[in-house]
Amino acid sequence: MFFREILNEDLGCGSYIVADGNEAAVVDPKWETEEYLQIAEDNGFKIPHILETHNHADHLSGKGRLVEATGATIHISKDAGVEYEHEPLDEGDVISPTPQSASSGASTTTCNSKTRASSCRP
Repeated sequence: MFFREILNEDLGCGSYIVADGNEAAVVDPKWETEEYLQIAEDNGFKIPHILETHNHADHLSGKGRLVEATGATIHISKDAGVEYEHEPLDEGDVISPTPQSASSGASTTTCNSKTRASSCRP
């Protein structure tokens, strides 16, 4: 399991990259996406998932730039009211970075879709 917090120094906002096996998810990506791509390259990860915990009124998200660079799927609450292409999350939905059958000991993350990332738990 790999976990790293990445801070947006200008705003004091945190984002995260979480990986298991060779797949990672980026949570609340900041606009500058190069750091995520470099971490993925340095550690042999693909980034197939982007999770947005909420609509970001305080800064620009790098989700679109990461989708362009990686082909990842964006996940956000079905209640977020967004109009961009995404996979809607509902209460209790689970995103697994690695299919359970592909890796013994694979981890999953469950998030409460109505709250922020602090409600996510392995």
